[in-house]
Amino acid sequence: EGHAVSARLGAEVAYPFLLLLVSGGHCQLLEVRGIGDMSRIGATIDDAAGEAFDKIAKALGLGYPGGPALERLAVTGDGSKIDLPRALLGRKDCDFSFSGLKT
Repeated sequence: EGHAVSARLGAEVAYPFLLLLVSGGHCQLLEVRGIGDMSRIGATIDDAAGEAFDKIAKALGLGYPGGPALERLAVTGDGSKIDLPRALLGRKDCDFSFSGLKT
């Protein structure tokens, strides 16, 4: 809950709002209607985004943590060069997966 309401610390954010909570161990998509009133709409079902970044960076020899190194490369990269997988298309829920990006 602390993560959810912290979105309102630096700016006026009206309820309800959609929150993408990204942490080292998990990611969640939450509908926040008020303090103590929220619902999880979706979540990672395998690796967290940060874990995927770290594994990809390790495979490329970029070191740890991987996110900052990959971000620096992405600035000058070509986003259309490689078709990345789009996992879980056609599902009725809002869960998501990052494991396919690693391979």
